[in-house]
Amino acid sequence: MIRHSLPHPAPEVPLEDIQKCAYYLWLQAGRPTGRDVEFWDSARERLRHAAQIAHSPAVLSVRLRAIGQKVRTAGQDARSSPERYRLV
Repeated sequence: MIRHSLPHPAPEVPLEDIQKCAYYLWLQAGRPTGRDVEFWDSARERLRHAAQIAHSPAVLSVRLRAIGQKVRTAGQDARSSPERYRLV
């Protein structure tokens, strides 16, 4: 059986984040006039793309491995010096 993954819908990006990104794009372009919609759309698409990448299965598995490593390290630290981690 062949499974095809459907593309995930574009995540919603907070308006404040779009506003900040558009502002920085506008500054970077030399503060041109009359191109506000262009910078807004560009900022929204960049942030949506970044959010999609951040929530992709590959990226999530890397993050989960990193979290697992931190948990293992914390567990080893707690076992090596239990007095530091004693609950009061």
